[in-house]
Amino acid sequence: MKTFFKVAWAVITSLFASKPKPVSTDGIPDGISIAEVEHAIVIVNNVRAAMASPLAVVITDLIPGTIDNTIREQLVKQLPVVSAGLTYAKNLIGKFPDGMVLNSALNTVKESDQADQDAFAHNLAARMLMIVTGGRINWSNAVMAVEYYFKNLYLKAV
Repeated sequence: MKTFFKVAWAVITSLFASKPKPVSTDGIPDGISIAEVEHAIVIVNNVRAAMASPLAVVITDLIPGTIDNTIREQLVKQLPVVSAGLTYAKNLIGKFPDGMVLNSALNTVKESDQADQDAFAHNLAARMLMIVTGGRINWSNAVMAVEYYFKNLYLKAV
């Protein structure tokens, strides 16, 4: 019986003694922080949640409050423009309020099949990352960072 408890105790203490493996960010291009990628992913997840809601989308509700105010202002301005561009609805910009443009774009995406919704989310994440980084990165690096983060960090955490 003593042996059983010794083995059990050894197993329990080994569980708590193990340290988490450090997160590798080798696949994220230089100049892009994990926090910046996370901000872009949060925005996209907020957009996806908003599309599932029957209520109208309020632009400022989609952007996390932890983002620098200058970047936040850019995101508020650009989110409807980017969404309209990705849904081929740029003709609405300037004719209607930004909130209406965004809701129209998101309704178009909402009515699309899953593959198109996924493509929209992927492209939106890359575009949002370009804005979050203040334009320091190009499209290719944004896509690379979003892909790496999603596959290697986000999916493993979920």
